[in-house]
Amino acid sequence: MPRRRPPEPDLTAFEPIIASAVRAFGADLGYATQMAARAVVVLEKRATWTSRKIVREAEAAARAACSAAGTFSCDSTAPCGVTTACRFSEGPLRDLQLPEAQELGPTRGGQLRERPQCGSDGTRASYNSETAVVPLRDQQEGSHRPV
Repeated sequence: MPRRRPPEPDLTAFEPIIASAVRAFGADLGYATQMAARAVVVLEKRATWTSRKIVREAEAAARAACSAAGTFSCDSTAPCGVTTACRFSEGPLRDLQLPEAQELGPTRGGQLRERPQCGSDGTRASYNSETAVVPLRDQQEGSHRPV
């Protein structure tokens, strides 16, 4: 599903504030640097939350399709709905490359989820969908991401 760009917002009501900010940027280099750094943080958080939403939606769809499918062996180490290891992954998540054995601590968010299908050893493995969020964000932003 192609992503559509949202319509450009009408900023005419903010023109006086924007003009004041432009003057402040020109007058104080420290202020300009701090505001630019904060803007980068806001953009990175927005991109991360967008990626998290995409991963969660793909996970929910894949888990539903997986549960509805007949019994089969699932030995994927990736989250449901992500990479070619999941037979129900689609779109850009199918080609996503995840780092090997990424450990997330309790403060990194996400929760361990049990797979709908058993693996070849007869047990249901667990995964954390958060392991796909940052790689998806980086893939979507590509070379546009600030260093």
